Amino acid sequence: MRIKAGLTQQELADRTGMKQTFVQKLEKQQANFTAATLIKCARILNCSLSDLLDVDLPERQFPNKYLIENIALRNKLKEINKLSEI
Repeated sequence: MRIKAGLTQQELADRTGMKQTFVQKLEKQQANFTAATLIKCARILNCSLSDLLDVDLPERQFPNKYLIENIALRNKLKEINKLSEI
């Protein structure tokens, strides 16, 4: 989504207040994310939370321990996203 939006990792980091290295780790699924982080990124990238969560999850990396740890958060954020569309 970041590349589609035409942003570098550094530009996304600057706009969200994160470090570029953290953005890189998020993209590689090597870091945990918070709801606040996802909401900031979704707003900047002009996409829904569910779009952001479903982006390029390679099957070869499944199960990814960070992804598994965030399944409950993913479901809750999808509910929040649906409510925000009302």
